[in-house]
Amino acid sequence: MRQVKVVKQPPYAVGSVDKALRVIMLLQERDSVRLADVADLLGTSPSTAHRILSTLVYRGFAEQDASHRYRLGPRLLGARREADHLDDLLQRHLTTLREETGATVSAMALEGRAVRILRTVVATRGDHISERTGTTLPAVEASSGKALLAQLARADLHALLTGHHAARQGESMTPARLEALEAELARVRDEGVAYNLRRTEADLVAVGCAVPTRTRAPWLGLAVSLPVTEADGVRDPRLHAALWDTALRLARDLDAEAPLDSA
Repeated sequence: MRQVKVVKQPPYAVGSVDKALRVIMLLQERDSVRLADVADLLGTSPSTAHRILSTLVYRGFAEQDASHRYRLGPRLLGARREADHLDDLLQRHLTTLREETGATVSAMALEGRAVRILRTVVATRGDHISERTGTTLPAVEASSGKALLAQLARADLHALLTGHHAARQGESMTPARLEALEAELARVRDEGVAYNLRRTEADLVAVGCAVPTRTRAPWLGLAVSLPVTEADGVRDPRLHAALWDTALRLARDLDAEAPLDSA
C-alpha cells in the first residue's frame, strides 16, 4: 500500500514569506477580504498586515478595490482563469470518453516522478471506482504516467529516476528495475498505450496514453479505469481507439490555444 508523504513546516521557514503565502491562500479562498481579516489570520497588528498586503499589491498578487477590500491580483487571477479553463476542457472531453466507454476516466499531469490526477469523471454504473481528483501516484506505476515517461529522452528518464535528487529522496531506481522499465516503455511507444494492472490499487486496472500536444512537451495523459473483475477490458482495441480519439481531440484544443513557441 502506498504511504502518503506528510509535508511538515521546515524549521528554517522564513516567517514573513510564510505570512505572505498564507495571505495569498486566503485571497484564493474568498472573493475579497478586509485588512482586519488578514490581521486576524496572521495574529499580527493591522500595520503589519497592511505592509504585507501593500507588498502583494505592488507585485500584482493582490489588488485593492474602491471599498478598501483586497482580492486576487492580475498575476494570480490569470493563473486561476487558465486552471479553470483547463478544468472545463478536461471535464468536457472526459465526459465524452466516459459516455463512449462506460468506464471511469481521468486526466493526469506529470509532475517529476509522480502524476497528479487533474480531473476524474466517474462511471455511472456501479463499479465502485471513486472520485480521484487531486490524488498523486508514482509515474512508473500509473498507466498514463508510464505513457508520459515513454515520451522522454533516455537521458532525461535516467536523470529523473536515478539522478541526484532521486537519490537524496531515497527513491533512486536500481539498474535492474530501470532496465525492466525501459523495456516496458519501449512497448508503450510501439503500442501507444500503457497498462496499470493492479499496481496502484488491488481492485483496479487501467489503460492510458499521452496527450500528443505539439506546442508543449508531453505533460498530460488520459486513463480509463476498470474494476479488476473486468481486467480483460483494458486490452480491448475499441477502448484504445476511444482513448486515442479523445487524446487527439484534446491535443488539438490545447494546441489551438497555446502559442507555437510555448514548448
